Amino acid sequence: MFVSLFRLLNRTGRCKLRAKSKSHGAPMLEALEERWMPSVTPGIGSINSLLYSATASTTTTPTTTATANAATQTQQVTANFTPFVTGGTQTQSAAQFNPSLGTLNSVQIQFNGTLSSDVKVENLDASSSTVNAQVNGNLSLLGPGGSSLLSATPTLSENTSLSAFDGTLDYGGTSGHDFGSQSASAQQSVTLTNNLSAWEGTGNVSLTESAQSSSTVSGSGNQQVQIASQGSGVATVIYNYTPATTPTTTPPPTTTPPSTAPCAPPTGPATITGIVYNDAGNAGQYQTSDTGVGSATVTLSGITLTQQMVSETTTTAANGTYSFTGLQPGIYSLSDQPIPSQFTAGAATVGSLGGTVSNGQLILALPQGGDAMCYDFGLVPTSAPSVGPTSGTTTPTSGTTIAPSAPTPSDPATPTDPSLGLSKRSLLGDGWQSLG
Repeated sequence: MFVSLFRLLNRTGRCKLRAKSKSHGAPMLEALEERWMPSVTPGIGSINSLLYSATASTTTTPTTTATANAATQTQQVTANFTPFVTGGTQTQSAAQFNPSLGTLNSVQIQFNGTLSSDVKVENLDASSSTVNAQVNGNLSLLGPGGSSLLSATPTLSENTSLSAFDGTLDYGGTSGHDFGSQSASAQQSVTLTNNLSAWEGTGNVSLTESAQSSSTVSGSGNQQVQIASQGSGVATVIYNYTPATTPTTTPPPTTTPPSTAPCAPPTGPATITGIVYNDAGNAGQYQTSDTGVGSATVTLSGITLTQQMVSETTTTAANGTYSFTGLQPGIYSLSDQPIPSQFTAGAATVGSLGGTVSNGQLILALPQGGDAMCYDFGLVPTSAPSVGPTSGTTTPTSGTTIAPSAPTPSDPATPTDPSLGLSKRSLLGDGWQSLG
């Protein structure tokens, strides 16, 4: 009998599950294979619930881009599907096209899907063997109402030569090999011109990715094999429309980064970047005309998937940009406290990997190798006109003092403390079982 342990983090930086299993019989069967499936036991913590509870339907950031031809414009939104176990699905939201912008002509969907399989093999034969690892599967993208939009079939192959069994069943030595996480990607796109009503409105449209794995290991003789597979991907929705004849009083929000490129792709294993800016117009979102606030303090805190506490502080550059690099996967929060004396706190907005805003802090789940961009903090000059009453304060009537209303408790589903729910038990995947 033996115990096999999947690594929590693989070599290429992708989040993997940790699971335990026992062998099924003595190592004399051909092509013996262990596959890992999610438990259906309710209430058990998992890596999915750990990473994605704070980003369930907030992983899209709309951007509007005007083309050179003023008669035609485009608006682009994205849905990021973080890694999930194959044999299942993941649903994310993308903003609908707002009809007040004009007439929607077509919807283009671009899907970039990735299938990753962590493969290990041990040659149990009395003679050497050449084995081949095949990463195969099917990734599908479903639209509103479960309608089929796109299907991709990524594939990848790798060979290795193994000696006769060296007497140790460890997926190492001369008779064993750990291929690591092998990832195969595929891209598909489609343009819709009819029945576009589901894509229009002021809410969100649901997109669902499903993943099926058929990854295998082949070779002569007796082989002991472990395979664990995950699907992930990015769906980009591009709305092509003709602007309304009568211009709106408030132009559509623009999130295209300025020339200083605070949202340029960062480097490092995992990175969080953004900008602290002067929101003089109190628009509540970064505009290209806004100026950055230099020497502002940004604090990062959180906990990694290996339960290491993280606390870092930086100050913004002269153009207001900041960055935290070399981060491990986990749950993180960002704060711009203390606020410089000449400003008051403005809007805080989540960026490319989604997240949530709680008490002025940005909370996000950061996967390994992820580049979290455009996590921005707006500061309103103290001399700027107020756009409404101060939150939590009621204007008293003559002769009556009314205390500020008590703060509303946080939604239990929104973790104000990024360390909530992080334990070895949930990280090791207590809700996962081997079905052999």
